[in-house]
Amino acid sequence: MANNGLQQEAKKNASDISGMMEGIVSYYNAYADTLQVSDYADDAAILKSLEPGMKAYPGVVSDVYLAFGKDYFYDGGGWVPDEGSLRRSE
Repeated sequence: MANNGLQQEAKKNASDISGMMEGIVSYYNAYADTLQVSDYADDAAILKSLEPGMKAYPGVVSDVYLAFGKDYFYDGGGWVPDEGSLRRSE
């Protein structure tokens, strides 16, 4: 009987987590679509566009970033890759 109660609780917890994850994925898919079709005046505008994604799920999502090919990388948390970590094709 105790096992049945634990199984039901585990299924409910899994369902709750699944629902939360689906919401997060849906939010960031729509957010990415918006970022993809937006025009940016400069680097500051790109970084500003990442702010809503950084604040949407505090404690759950810790970073968002936007990359244009291999040459341009913008991190919402302010991280900048060191020059040695960027591999550019010649």
